Order: sequence, then C-alpha cells, then structure tokens
Amino acid sequence: MREAIENAAPSASIDREGQQLKIYAAHIRAIARMEYNWNNDPDTANSIDGNGRSTITQRIDLPAGDNTFNLTITDVNGKTATYSKEFYTETGKDITKPKIDLSVVGNYVKITATDETALSYITYRWNEEDETKVEPGETENAKIETNVEIQRGQNTLTIIAVDSSNNTTTREEIFEGRVKPTLEVYVDGGYLVITARHEVGVKQIDYTINGQAYSVQYPEAPEMTYRQALDVGYNRVSITAYSVEDTQETFEGECTYTP
Repeated sequence: MREAIENAAPSASIDREGQQLKIYAAHIRAIARMEYNWNNDPDTANSIDGNGRSTITQRIDLPAGDNTFNLTITDVNGKTATYSKEFYTETGKDITKPKIDLSVVGNYVKITATDETALSYITYRWNEEDETKVEPGETENAKIETNVEIQRGQNTLTIIAVDSSNNTTTREEIFEGRVKPTLEVYVDGGYLVITARHEVGVKQIDYTINGQAYSVQYPEAPEMTYRQALDVGYNRVSITAYSVEDTQETFEGECTYTP
C-alpha cells in the first residue's frame, strides 16, 4: 500500500462548460506545476505553478474549430500524468499568435507581421531605446510591413506584434550594421577627381571611362582621392567604391572635356 501511494500519479478532469474548459487537478502530494497547450503548438503553451497546493482549478476559453487540448500535471516528486481531449466549437476564442518575418534589404531590416484575423499594431526598438509603434493600414489589417534602418555596429532589434484578440508575439534578432562609403566626383581641368570616404576604410575603387575599365586598390584608409585623365570630348563615367566592410557605393555620370 505504501509503495502504491508513493508511485501514485496526479489525476485530473477536463470538462466543457459553455465556451470554456474547467480543469480540475488533484493529488495526494503537492502539485509542482500544471502545463497545457492546444494542438501541441508551443505558441499556445501555458504553465501554472502549484505553489504547494494539492488541488488546482483552472478555466480557459475554448478556441474555434476542431482542437486537441493537452494537459500535463507534475507533482513535487516528479511524477507526471498526461491527458488529451478533443473539442469542437464553431465560435470560440482566437488563440493563434501573429507571425513575424524579418529580411535584410540593403542597410534595412524589412519587418513583416501577419495574422489570420487582424492585427492591432506592432512595435519595434533597437536595444533599450524608445519603441516605435506601427498600426495597420485602412485597407489591409491582417498585415503590417515596415523598413527599419540598421544601426551602426552590433545591435538588438526587438519586435512585438499584437492581434485584435490581444495574442502577442515577440521576436529579438541581433544585426551587425554596416555603412556604405561616400563618393565625391568632379572635373578639374582635364582630370576626373574621385574621392571615396568611409569611417572604417576604403579598400578599392573600380571605374570605367567610355568603356575602359580601371581598378585602384588602397591600404584601407578612411579617405582616398584619385585623379584620372579624361578623354578629349565626351566621357561616360561609372564608379564603384568598396569599403573594408564589403559595402559599396556607385556613381554614374557624364561630362565633356574640351582642351
């Protein structure tokens, strides 16, 4: 008898009451925690601390459609009991959290938040800075898109998406911000003067004049200037500067040189 008591697992009942479930867990020992989810989806998972109790009663809203409720009860000795039960309701609570997708476009992060019903808003912030709030447009409330410039250096971007049922998704990603070089180009007499600048360093300038290609490499200095003789008459110019961070900037233009 003593061994049977020591090996006893927690027990539970799961009953529908209208548009809610009533969960009742009981045990001869203290319950450490009660965990549950819908359809084994981690986004719907919840955990309740037993706080020394031997019984726990919890009510939760039923989601719409066909869904499987999964329950796990663990006592203070590590003994567990698991339960699963299917429920159907035509109308119920929205339990699906919004989705957040991120992509890098140039020096920007494109944030795309979507929801199967409607979004209320999203917020984003770099590190511990103030949040920026973005609400959906008038014609499409299930999707929000915005572009955020990547800051210089290593920074953490935090995005929170909230739907119309107050389901919330949070995502954090670290981005390494890089800066493009700058190009200054002008004509000085019979020469084209090219100046490239970058705070970390310029490593190379490639350019063409009337289809003739040139390439100049530098010892990674923050500013480099090069003078190129122009052809007499019309000159078509294309220039690309490269930084040591592998960013680049391009200039295209034309000029006429008359001696």
